[in-house]
Amino acid sequence: MRKQLAVLMGAALLVAGASGTAFPVKSAYAAEIGTTTTSVEGSAGTTADTQSGASTAGAAVSYNTLLLNNWLGKLDIHTQAAAGTNSEDFQNALASGATLTTASKLNPSDLIDKLKTMFAEDMAGEVQSGNLSAPEAAALEETAYPRIADLVSSGWSTDSQTAVIQTNGAAIIHSHLSTIADDASLPSGIGTIELRKALRSGKSLVDASGMDASALSDALTALLNQDLEAAVKNGTLPSDQLEKAEKDGASALWDAANTPGYDSATTPWMEQYGQRLLADVLDPSSIVQKAATIAGKDIDDVHSALLAGQSLSTIAGMSEADLTSQLTADVNDALEHEWEAGNLSVQLLTKLEQNSADALQKAVDQNGLGTQTAAGTSNPALAAESIRSVVENIADYAGVAVSDLRGKLADGQPLVNATSVDPAELTSMLQSRVDTFLDTAVQNGWLTQEDEQPTKTEAYGLLNAAITNSNYKATMDTKQYLTDRLNRIVDDAADVMETKSADSADATQTKSDDLLKIMASGKSLQQAVGIDADSLLIKLLRHTNEEINGFVADGSLSEQDAAKLKQDYASAVTKLLSNN
Repeated sequence: MRKQLAVLMGAALLVAGASGTAFPVKSAYAAEIGTTTTSVEGSAGTTADTQSGASTAGAAVSYNTLLLNNWLGKLDIHTQAAAGTNSEDFQNALASGATLTTASKLNPSDLIDKLKTMFAEDMAGEVQSGNLSAPEAAALEETAYPRIADLVSSGWSTDSQTAVIQTNGAAIIHSHLSTIADDASLPSGIGTIELRKALRSGKSLVDASGMDASALSDALTALLNQDLEAAVKNGTLPSDQLEKAEKDGASALWDAANTPGYDSATTPWMEQYGQRLLADVLDPSSIVQKAATIAGKDIDDVHSALLAGQSLSTIAGMSEADLTSQLTADVNDALEHEWEAGNLSVQLLTKLEQNSADALQKAVDQNGLGTQTAAGTSNPALAAESIRSVVENIADYAGVAVSDLRGKLADGQPLVNATSVDPAELTSMLQSRVDTFLDTAVQNGWLTQEDEQPTKTEAYGLLNAAITNSNYKATMDTKQYLTDRLNRIVDDAADVMETKSADSADATQTKSDDLLKIMASGKSLQQAVGIDADSLLIKLLRHTNEEINGFVADGSLSEQDAAKLKQDYASAVTKLLSNN
């Protein structure tokens, strides 16, 4: 199990929330919490000015607007379904310039009525799923109907469906700067690792590649421009920004290629990945296993000696310096491999190696390493979060509708009496859910291992009160919730993209680690996930909206506060996906 370590990073950190997770000050997302939009989307949503796929400067993005854009963007598919016409004939007609009405062979009023009905049915499904509130769905219908009529009458084409999230050209340039050694290996014929090593030794990329500076710069710039032009073509980079991005990119690549000892920037994603790497290799169980291997000792004998209070150096029969040196070399090999793969900058690698050496020296000298539980303290925010879905968990386990359970709560019944499930069985199930949540929190680094048991104890007390007291309402701190969601954006992205069962916590964690590794190498979150930014955004907003609407249904959050929370989250994530 991953253990959060206090020695991980020497840089200044920003503790972004009560969950205790620390992030770099330069974080592209945690630092935005204080600057997110303060505009409040009313409970019915503010989608009236949204076009079918276009995003105007400064316009608020929300799940509602994205949902409408998505639906209108597939108007050809909806029209074909409404008409029940042959797919090939329909698409050929559209390709030839026919309108939706002509291609469908329906008169305009009939087609518009059918499309309106289909939209209303889809919105009802969104309400049923908890992604929209009833007022939001009604507002979307009011907005969508004239847009449908206009698109049917005036013409519709896939070319007019512009992406909502506009890419920052600087983000594409940064990605190429991060992978400049990889890009240079193509025209130079020299392996990426050899180029990285040459840079680390103080050479410039021009010298390391053996190419003429202009020729190398032209090759690197051509690769960048391909991506910039592709972004313009797919509608994610405004065409009026292309010329400046190409000019800025060419200048940045020239400087990087001619800089002796050029080192890629240490990004927040890279730093997070480094923290996770260090937490894994410095986990006590990992250190003990490696020490046993180095000393040629049976692992069970080592554990017994540790339980008796001995130190690893005594058990190994080695000096502290010798054992620390060998353990450090083993850890450094793993970190060096990550650097060679382009997942760490030289600056971060050096920092991680120093921190690991310091931590290993202390571990080798510690009596009973890993056998003594440090006195921790409860994390109230995570304790409360661990039982936040208690109503949904009970409804799922008991096989009843959440709305029915909420109705019984409104009538004054305690949760323990609201189903036919035996109270002891119900409590055991819910405590198991708490355990799973907090175990994941430790794995993800949101909670220290020392604090896990005290937090579980507090959570069990909150759980008992929640199921036995009448008129239960989940506690909800909107600022904390927003902080948590932004800090856990990679984990949430892994969660919304995960196709396995909801119980596959380990699979989701592995996916989260994999995503962070890809992002550490210079890729964006959407590139790591493998879908476009708009598609990822709507998945993240759908996931969050469902939770927030549940808080409203539970009576834990007002419609007005929920609307502001949704908009603030949407604004922050949109900015992140545009700039990361």
